[in-house]
Amino acid sequence: MLHQLVFEERLFRLTNDNWCVFGHGPREPAVVMGISGKPEKLLNIARCRDAELQVVKRFSGGGTVVVDDSTLFVSWVCHKDLLPHTISNSPPALMQWSADFYADALARCRSPQAAAALPFGLQEHDYCFGTLKFGGNAQCITRERWVHHTSFLWDFDDQNMEFLTLPEKRPDYRADRDHRDFLCRLKDHVEGGAGDADSSVFVDAVVGTAAQSFECVWADFDAAEKQLEAASENATSSQLRLSTRDVQL
Repeated sequence: MLHQLVFEERLFRLTNDNWCVFGHGPREPAVVMGISGKPEKLLNIARCRDAELQVVKRFSGGGTVVVDDSTLFVSWVCHKDLLPHTISNSPPALMQWSADFYADALARCRSPQAAAALPFGLQEHDYCFGTLKFGGNAQCITRERWVHHTSFLWDFDDQNMEFLTLPEKRPDYRADRDHRDFLCRLKDHVEGGAGDADSSVFVDAVVGTAAQSFECVWADFDAAEKQLEAASENATSSQLRLSTRDVQL
């Protein structure tokens, strides 16, 4: 988990290119927190220690999520010129742009009947079907670049949610609901998602939607690593100073 987030932060700090990065969580559950998150207020510390859970702070803001190999990550790591500056300079506008983008993607993999029965929407900073959350977002915006990550809950183990506490600061739409009453699984709301199907049905929809708006080229991970290594040689100390890190409980 740490490696993936470090990779995204390096793309953010060391390149001027636009990236859309897909990934899955680790086989064993882990916790990812926003840069300002406080473990003692957000985690069941005793449970996390007993499970020897990895806890990572990402370089962006946002909330806390338990992830595993059924969590799908999609991160946009981009130059501000990709979108109008009225969007890329504004966290709320960028959040709304992302919601509009994923609304189009979901329209490719949801039936009209499902969409009418439980519509997709942006609830504060969360992606929801009705009032059930399936995607959490985090952002980081600098003078020239922005990143927008989403953790999509394709599936999850109810027991893993016991690693989290009910946060003191939470969205109004959530109220006092615990995680089991507050979350839903994306796989239950897309065509072909039930049973043994994997999240590729949603990934394909995201790729297709991106290709409608942008000129997209698949990037090889090893080639991107070589690009980052070359960029590191001429980078400043501030560009090389990464905020993503493991947290010791």
